[in-house]
Formats: sequence, C-alpha cells, structure tokens
Amino acid sequence: MSQYNWKILAVVLVAATLFRFWGTFDYNGFIGDEQLIVPSALSLMKYGTTMEWKFPQMNSLIIAGSISLFGNNPVGWRISGAVLGIASVLLVYLIARILFPESPAPVLAASLLAFDPFHIHFCRTAMIETPVVFFFLLFLYLMLEYCERGRPTLVWAGVAMGLTIATKAYFVFAIPVVIAYAVYRRLKRRQENIGSLVIDNAVTLTLLPMAIYLLSYILWFGRGYSLQEFFQFRSDAYWVFDTNYSFAHDQILSQGGKPWEWFVKPISFGHHLFNDGVRDRFTIEINNPLFRLMVLPSLAVVLVHALKNRHINDLLPPLLFAASYLLFFVVNRPFNSYSALALLPFAYLTLAHGVTIVGDRYRCTKEAAALFLGCVFITGTYLFPIAAGFLVPAKLYQPVLSITKLTRVF
Repeated sequence: MSQYNWKILAVVLVAATLFRFWGTFDYNGFIGDEQLIVPSALSLMKYGTTMEWKFPQMNSLIIAGSISLFGNNPVGWRISGAVLGIASVLLVYLIARILFPESPAPVLAASLLAFDPFHIHFCRTAMIETPVVFFFLLFLYLMLEYCERGRPTLVWAGVAMGLTIATKAYFVFAIPVVIAYAVYRRLKRRQENIGSLVIDNAVTLTLLPMAIYLLSYILWFGRGYSLQEFFQFRSDAYWVFDTNYSFAHDQILSQGGKPWEWFVKPISFGHHLFNDGVRDRFTIEINNPLFRLMVLPSLAVVLVHALKNRHINDLLPPLLFAASYLLFFVVNRPFNSYSALALLPFAYLTLAHGVTIVGDRYRCTKEAAALFLGCVFITGTYLFPIAAGFLVPAKLYQPVLSITKLTRVF
C-alpha cells in the first residue's frame, strides 16, 4: 500500500480542503467563541491589547492579519482556521512518514484527522486550538527532520516553538518530550558532541522562542508597558487559570464531558437549528466514537510493541499524547470539549500505528489498512454534513441523534 500513499494523500488533502471550506463563510454571525475571539482581534488592531487578556496574543494577531487582508467578515474570521487545519493534516502525514517509513500509518493518521468531524467542526471557526496545534506539529516535524535526517532545521524549529507558546499553553509538557527525544537521537547517531548539542539547543530552543513570545506582545509594549509589568500581567493570567477559574456556560462543559471521558465514552451534543418537515439543520460536536474509543487500546498495543522491540520512535506519539493530556489534570480550571483538539494528532498517530502493528502481526497489513481507511472515509463523509451544519434528512442521522444531547433553538 505504501507505493500508493502519495496518491491517497492527494485525495485526503482534497477532501480535507473541501470539508473545511465548503459553506464555512456562509453564516454571517459569530459561531461559539468567535464572539470573544474576533472582538479581541479587533481590539488588538485598534488599542494594542485584547479582550481575552488571559491568553497569549498570537491567535489575535493571526485573526487581525486575516481581517486586514479579507475584511471584517466571515472570510476574515475563519479562513486562517481552515488553512491551518488542512496544513495540520499534511504535517501529521509528514511526521508519521519520518517515524514509520514504509508503512501505511502515515496515510491512515492523516486520513483520521482529515475526516474527523470534531476537527472539521472547529477548523471552520476562528478557534485558538487550530493554530496552536498547527504550530506544535510544525515544531515537531522540524525537530524530527533535525534529529532523524540531520537537516539544518533547528532554528526554524525554535521559531515554531515560539509561535506555539505564544498562542496557547497546551504543549508545555509535550515540548520537553520532543526536545529530549531529539537530543537522545542526535547523541545516539553521534552527530555531534554533547557540549555543542546542549549549547545549540539552549540558545535555539530557549532564547529564540522567548524572543518570539515577547515579540507577539509588541503592540502591548507599544502602549508604554515595561517588562516588569509584562511578567506581572502573565503571572496574573496564570493565577486566574489555576484558581478554579469557572465558566458561565457550565451546561456546555457538562455536555462536552470531563477530560478523562474524551476517549472512553461517546460524546455528542449540539443544537437543532431548523426543521421544514423533511429536512433538519444541526450543529453538532461529536467525538467520532468509532475511532476515539480505539485510541487507548491502540496506546497499549503500541507501548507493548515499542518496549518489546526497543523502538524509541514508536514511543514518541504515545508520550506526546500522555504529556499533552497531563495538562488537563494538573491545572485547576475546567476545560471545554474543544481542548481535545490538542490531543487528536497524537491519538491518531498512535491509532494508525496500532492498526499497522496488528496487521503485521496477522500478516494482513495491506488488507487491514485498506479496510480501516475505508471506514475512515465512510464515517467521515457521513458525519460531515451535521458537523458542518448543513440541511440533512433527520432519518438518515437517527443513529447519531439517538446518542446526541440536543438543544432545540427554533
């Protein structure tokens, strides 16, 4: 199957593009957190600061730049999310291709993300999660190019790391895992001595990211604030998040499930927007139970395989999944369901590799990959219309609606 990977990838990217652009700009009102995110970007453009001061400013800079190019309209609000979501699908493929060469895993992992209704739903809005996931995947890819292929990409990896931390703090535990893996692989390959390796990493992966983080606040500093005030400002933001900061929308939080539930039970909720007697319109967040519930068993399969065969590259996706997940259990603030977007790339890299391991075990790798890929295409295409809010015949989606907590709004 590996000889067809590029052809399948082309189809996957076309589908990913279609699913993230088709109808995305039709609705002129705000969707979900856009009611906070877009005004924050406009505030940054006008006053040099954002309404959502607790978060870093990179996402507001991205949205502000997009609005400057395309106008204060749905295209300006949402196009960056759609583009970065598609780019994330490609990065997942490239990362898997380095970790699992000559395997169906890269195209399986990319397909899982491309057709995931949860990822599709949020890439069609101006969510902070989409750019931060993209920047971290870019950082990971550049670090793998550096440590596995010896490419001179460390500086660019430092830039991507800076953009990651300047967007949102989802990967504060995952970033050290990537750095430790890269250092270990460079030393294992004897590509340089430990002294120069430590210096290069200290400068490129510490000073450069911090410089980019500070640079993202250039408009804020332009208002006359000092560096001391900046550190107090960010300390206050951390205090708010770590003192059981609560949301007004407790009902939505309960519907989306607690973090420990995201990969162990079906979760589906949303709104019933329209009915004309024949067709209905829904906007639904669904965690794609068929594949989400396979992630933890796949995690066990991959860990056993990695430890048994001493394959350090097999361990990286599970470790990144665990490190990213850890944040949700050590910070006191409640997390909305969309935070699971930060986990999906590593969940699907692990699941894709688990499928190939099982296929290899029973000498049916091609058949298992083809069957799995078919299921991904079918379920993704089936769920896309309700994830995107299109008019659909309700009877066709009765199996999904039966497990969905719906709020009627007409």
